Parts: sequence; C-alpha cells; structure tokens
Amino acid sequence: MERYSESFVGTFKTLDKNFDGDIESLRLRVKGMNADEKEAGSDLRYRLVLRGRRPFKKMILDRASTWGWIPVSPNPVSYDYFGNIVGGLENASEVDAYIYER
Repeated sequence: MERYSESFVGTFKTLDKNFDGDIESLRLRVKGMNADEKEAGSDLRYRLVLRGRRPFKKMILDRASTWGWIPVSPNPVSYDYFGNIVGGLENASEVDAYIYER
C-alpha cells in the first residue's frame, strides 16, 4: 500500500514480542529530537502519534462514546466517524506510527 504521508514511520503488530520496545524506542527518539531542537534554540518540536489499525473485534458505537450530532452505529463497526479505531489501541492488532511537527 502506498503511503502519502511524509510523517509515516511504520506499522507495528501489537502481538509482536518487540512491540513495546519498538514504541518506546520511537518515543525516546522523538524526545531526543525535541531536546536537540531546544538546545539549538528552535521552537520546533515533534510528537509521536499512534493510530490503531485492524481491530480484533468490531464494536457498536453508542452515544456515550461519540459526539451528540454523530450518528450511532446500529451494527458493529471498526472505525468511528473520524477514522479512529473503536475500542482504542487495546482493540488494534496493528498500529501505524507517525511523527508530526507540533
């Protein structure tokens, strides 16, 4: 699949034994990048964003988990109106990592 975002870092499988270590190394890398920018006197900072992909289980959206004007789902769905995985990262079998400027 072709990626259009220059911020995309990679896809990580949550059931992989190295998953926690890989995410922690990305967090430390971003922390180091921010420390370097601060030391250089720049106002530029970065942030790591994790987006869940491929849910383990589809879920029904109810009004408690959505905005009032967004329709609820009568059937189980994988993603909400905004493209976020339903059930959070705990329900994701894969996670896409992005590093954005903030």
